[in-house]
Formats: sequence, C-alpha cells, structure tokens
Amino acid sequence: MEFEKNLTVPYLKLRYFAFNCFEIKFPGGKTLVIDPCLNKEGRFSCGYDVNDLEGCDVVYVNHSHGDHVDSLGKVYDRFHPLVMANAVTAYDLCVQYDVPFIQMLPYVSGDTFDFGDFKLDILHARHALNNLRRPSGKEDPFDNVFFKPGMKGPTYATELEEKLGNMGTLYNNNFVLSTPQNIQIGFFAGNPGLTAPEDRNMWKNIHPDIIFAHRAKYTVDYANMMADVLELTGARIMVPMHIEDAYSGQYDPAEYTANINKVCAERGLVGRAMFLERGQWYQFTSGVNKL
Repeated sequence: MEFEKNLTVPYLKLRYFAFNCFEIKFPGGKTLVIDPCLNKEGRFSCGYDVNDLEGCDVVYVNHSHGDHVDSLGKVYDRFHPLVMANAVTAYDLCVQYDVPFIQMLPYVSGDTFDFGDFKLDILHARHALNNLRRPSGKEDPFDNVFFKPGMKGPTYATELEEKLGNMGTLYNNNFVLSTPQNIQIGFFAGNPGLTAPEDRNMWKNIHPDIIFAHRAKYTVDYANMMADVLELTGARIMVPMHIEDAYSGQYDPAEYTANINKVCAERGLVGRAMFLERGQWYQFTSGVNKL
C-alpha cells in the first residue's frame, strides 16, 4: 500500500523589492502591492522600477513618506489599481501622484476591507520614536538619537511634498492580512523593533502566522528586539523589511537573521526570521513531511 510522503499546500507568492515594497500574488488571481517605491536610479534608487511589477489590483500605502509612495503615480499609470491610504493623506496623495479620486479607498484605524482573495484589517501605529524634530526647526535637547546637533532634516521639492512628509510621521497604519485559507500576515512599519508600548500592547493580542517587521538597526541589540517581536506575536515566520542598510553593505544579512534565530532557539520559540532576496519570488506554503 502506497502512502503520500509529503503534502504541500501553497497559499500565496510574494517578493520584496526595497524599503517596504512588496508584490503579493494570491491563488484567486489578485495582486497586492505595498508601499510602491521602485526606482532604478536617482532618489530612492533600488535597482528596480514599476516595469518589474507583474501585476497590481490594490495598492496599500502604510504612510506618506517618499520611500513608501515615490512610484505611486507610475504604478497607477500602468495598472490603474485601487489605492488605499489613510483618510487624512488620501486627498493630497491623489493630487501629488495624479490618482483619480474615485480610485482612492481612504481608511482609518479599525476599518476592514474584504477583496475576496484577501482581507485587510487596519491598525493604528506609531512611526519611529526617535525623531523629535520640531516644526519650527528648533533643536530639541531630547532628540539625541535621530537628528544630531546641527543636522538638517529632509529636503522637499514642493510644499505639498513636505506636507505629505510631515503627515507620514503623524499617520502610520499597519494591517493584518487574512486569506480564505485562514492564513494571517501581520505588517508593521515605521517603528523599528516595535518599540512603542501601545503598539506592543496591541500586537500581543494578534497572532499572525507570518509577520513583516520593520527591522531593528544592526547598531542596537537587534537580535533580542526582533526575537521579542516573534515571542510577543507568536508568529512562525518573520520577514524583516526596510533593510537598505544591509544592501549597502553595512552588515551581513545572513549573520543578522542567524543571531535572531539563535536567540529564538535559546528562548524555545518556534518562530524564525528570514531575509528575502530582492526581486526573488517566494512561495509560502503549509505542509506535512514524512520523517
């Protein structure tokens, strides 16, 4: 009598490009693009552009900083997707990137959007907690992490771009993605290492299978910080994102995840971290293997 030796059930494909930009394909045919910022050269260059995307039915904008939205207009021109953005920034994003107002789906924290192939539950989030730059430009004595004395903030080409940049710090929204196969993916960005207490208190009650996590910088105790996220959420797979410092050669990505996974093993956690190679498709599956 013959028995199956293994079983693999695919539930989505995805690939990572740069910053927080992902392309996710679902079995039902829809494609979600998160935080479109794809430029082969110039500002926010990453070696890819919107022509490398294979599809886009829905765009999700986490917040309105340039490294999350710089290619929004080009993505819309190519695919004409629905665009999701925080309700406060939605109008200005339409104007800045020439997206028709009717194609914008403004959201607020607590909203749920069901697209059939996937559902998004919108969560409140904080941006990085180490940026105390004042609107007046006055140096803040407590801002000793992000902006050093005499250091200038970002520059903007237009007043609207500056407005969107400032609102990107104010309005930052994460999500939990659910599929009809009962797979849950958590996404948190803007707050490296999930250090905001209110965010941590929220995520400890959410238990996604996979979590896309804004990486803690390699200059801090990142291994314990990222292991904390896996322990807090109970996720089985962590995908660190916003990893430009790794691609610029500031640290070894394999060593980074190995150190996280070592801490996870020491704590007896099931979850593990894995960096994704830029532009490479990955199939996420559930399965059983005969031992």
